[in-house]
Amino acid sequence: YQSGAASPVTVAHQVLAKIAQINPILNAFCYTDPDTTLKQAQASEQRWRQGQPLSAMDGVPVAIKDSILSQGWPTRYASRAVDPDKNWAVDAPIVTQLRQAGAVFVGKTTMSEFGSKITTDSLLYGITRNPWNTKFTSGGSSGGSAVAVSSSMVPIAIGTDYTGSVRIPAAFCGIVGLKPTYNEISYNHHSLFKCSCIGSLAKTVEDIMLMLNIKADTLNLSSLKIAYCSDFGFATNVNHEIAHAVENVANFLCQMGAQVTEVKTLCNDPKHIVSNMFRIDANNRWNQFTTTQKQLVGNIYRDQFALMDKINLVDLIEQTKLLQLQLQLDFKKFMASYDIILSPSTAVTADKFLADDITSDQTNGSNVMQYIPFGYLFNITHQPAVSVPVGVNYLGMPIGVQLAGSLGADTLVLQLAQVIESAFPMPPCPVIL
Repeated sequence: YQSGAASPVTVAHQVLAKIAQINPILNAFCYTDPDTTLKQAQASEQRWRQGQPLSAMDGVPVAIKDSILSQGWPTRYASRAVDPDKNWAVDAPIVTQLRQAGAVFVGKTTMSEFGSKITTDSLLYGITRNPWNTKFTSGGSSGGSAVAVSSSMVPIAIGTDYTGSVRIPAAFCGIVGLKPTYNEISYNHHSLFKCSCIGSLAKTVEDIMLMLNIKADTLNLSSLKIAYCSDFGFATNVNHEIAHAVENVANFLCQMGAQVTEVKTLCNDPKHIVSNMFRIDANNRWNQFTTTQKQLVGNIYRDQFALMDKINLVDLIEQTKLLQLQLQLDFKKFMASYDIILSPSTAVTADKFLADDITSDQTNGSNVMQYIPFGYLFNITHQPAVSVPVGVNYLGMPIGVQLAGSLGADTLVLQLAQVIESAFPMPPCPVIL
């Protein structure tokens, strides 16, 4: 943009053309507004011509998850219970920041209803397809954002992450997905446990750094202490190709001079903690619905969370907060000995798992947690974690590894992710054109 070799308006036209071409196949966007997109691009182009860009993000196309408020556009949480004709007059803080930086907003991306599933499908929007294989799931709940980036419809997207909802689809779709330290990116979502946060998705670590305005120095690997843990001590079904890929990354970092220690067990599985957190938060939302809204919510969401009314929530909230605090203290102590925790991002790669059955109840309950055992721990502890792609499996589906750091160590996590990204380049995504 600065040299004039590219223009925000030309890029915006290219982005909108690509969405028109492949979104009917992949279903990553649930809402677009070409007039607004082009108007923002034209304003950006004028600023660049005058030598007065608002930031390095000025003119960069960005997609926004359907659970993130954006002025003038409906935010429906993929639910028929939300009225699209409300007065949408408020931006989420991250949207305000991007707007002030001159980013060009392209549209809203699909998700599961209220983020209640690890796949991206809903009765409102249908199924979002994985661009590496349209028969396979994109992961969720920020699957629309991940697919929009992976298929090159946009370079950057924002999502939300409660139990891995940015990192799971990032791993499944072969891109980078960051869950920052809690509240590193402000978010107006109310959670009693401060689990959910804004996350960012991009093809490269550099693009995420650009969005977050992070300027990273060269990383001294010899000073890094890395805890390499292939299953956290409780994940029982880690795919052998994923385990092998993470081992390769550990060996590479060791060869580069990092101090890598294999750790067999991190903690007991905290899935009961995060399950209670999510259900309590969802129940608070449920209790704000009218009778009509409750009838419009999908069966999966209604059946799972309406049952919470029969539980003594006061006691459960207190117990859950105590368990969360203890886990946070345990990991603060653990991270005193290590800079980074290296693990798989997911136990499995994307497959046909629930990709075509949006009415199935198999995405709920404890059984689904076996697919995502590496994500929710760091939502509970509020630590930063990033999924970075490191190759593909025998079916050509992406494999991701996860790096987690101490509270506030977001830059360090991204710096190491950039080293790994350079050493393990990804093949191009075989998007259907």
